[in-house]
Amino acid sequence: MPAALVNSFRKVVLLNLEGLQIEEIEPYAFENGGLIKKLYLSFNDIQSLTHATVYGLAALEMLTLDRNEIRRLTSDVFNNTPNLEVLSMSNNKLERIEDGTFRRNTMLEDLQLASNKLTHVDLSLIPSLFIANVSFNQLTQLSVPNKIETLDASHNHIRSVLGHRNPILTQLNLRSNNLTDTAWLSNFPSLQELDLSYNELEHISSKSLKKLHHLVKLLLQHNRLMSLNLGISLGELQVLDVSHNQIVYMDNFNPFNKLQQLYLDHNSIVTIKIASNHSVQNLTMSHNDWDCQGLRNLNNLMDKLSDADQYCKVGYKLEGSLCCKEHDKPYLDRLNEQIKLTTIAEKVHRGDGRCSANDTLASIQNLTSFAEHIEARRRYFQTVASKLPNGIRDPEQEQQLLNDLRTQIDVYIHHYTVSKQGLVEASVNLNIVFEELNKRNQFYKNDAKASVLKLKEQQAVVEALNNTVTTLKSEVKHLKAQTRETKKKMLDAEKKI
Repeated sequence: MPAALVNSFRKVVLLNLEGLQIEEIEPYAFENGGLIKKLYLSFNDIQSLTHATVYGLAALEMLTLDRNEIRRLTSDVFNNTPNLEVLSMSNNKLERIEDGTFRRNTMLEDLQLASNKLTHVDLSLIPSLFIANVSFNQLTQLSVPNKIETLDASHNHIRSVLGHRNPILTQLNLRSNNLTDTAWLSNFPSLQELDLSYNELEHISSKSLKKLHHLVKLLLQHNRLMSLNLGISLGELQVLDVSHNQIVYMDNFNPFNKLQQLYLDHNSIVTIKIASNHSVQNLTMSHNDWDCQGLRNLNNLMDKLSDADQYCKVGYKLEGSLCCKEHDKPYLDRLNEQIKLTTIAEKVHRGDGRCSANDTLASIQNLTSFAEHIEARRRYFQTVASKLPNGIRDPEQEQQLLNDLRTQIDVYIHHYTVSKQGLVEASVNLNIVFEELNKRNQFYKNDAKASVLKLKEQQAVVEALNNTVTTLKSEVKHLKAQTRETKKKMLDAEKKI
């Protein structure tokens, strides 16, 4: 883009140059653009942005550079744009933003950097920020500014969240990251919407949430939560999603009288307690380990269900639209079942020396037998299905066969703790089970070979030691004989004297 373009319109306040296939902006092209407040350069092929590129834009308040090819920014690029309030550079190829890049932009409130390749940007160095989006990058650490209100850092690799107390932040999106703890939440007491879904959280304590009195929406789906204790501080909570976790126990929901949407599906929940005067309008509870009596006690919730179990695992039955099991002692029975379902893979993690090569070989044989059993069941269902003539198959019988197969697949998935794929054919999940069994089979074969080799090495050492002992015994015997002979000669010599 030549400087002559701006020189011809020196009084322009808004300049739109979007979608013009611009690859390069001539240095100091905006030298006479001192009145421009809004500059739109998105949807071009601009590859670099330097101090000379934006020189002269002293009045610039908004700059959009979305969907270009920009790879880097020089640290002085925005030194002469002190009035910049909005900067949007989403969908570029930025890899890093140096710490001093925005040091003179004391009015910058809105920063959009989504869908780049950023591994570093310290937002806390831009204290004026009000809204920021750094989603879909490669960040591993997030530094939160003190006055930001809305922050989207979803779809990164964030493991830690830093920052001092921020009483203004109301919306925080950290979906699809690598977070394992939530202690940092106490720094953001004004949060209203918090998305921590698709992370690696195993536990959230009530201590982390106790200051979040204004929280309205909390998304925790697709983590590794085993239990959930929200405490009594979340009195404003309206939406809670903890689906697709490993939750067995949940604290009662009686304190949350404003809760309207509750998603509990795809966990291992046995029972829950919800007050009769609840305000829940939408509820999911399928794919859990419900106690039947506990479900019967939730009759006041059943009309709010928006999902259902299509088929039940072995030993479970349908109670209304949900699968459950009759228990005398629900949690104790569930614990015993979990112990029984301890996988062979977990046993391998026991201490060295506690498993012999024979144990490993036996495990391989058991695993192979089980795989053969699954294959036999699959062939059986295929055979039965093939015998049903086309056009006159009994739909109910065919559906029952499919349900039985799905149930068996679910049992195997649960037994081997394999991740189940949703919204796919049952055969896809069955193939996942086979792949897992093959991996484990190969693992144990390799482990057995290693154990046998180690055993042979130990046997060789023992054999060498035995040979050494035999040699030493022979030498001792020889020395004893020599000693006796020497003593005899000495006695004979004394007698002659």
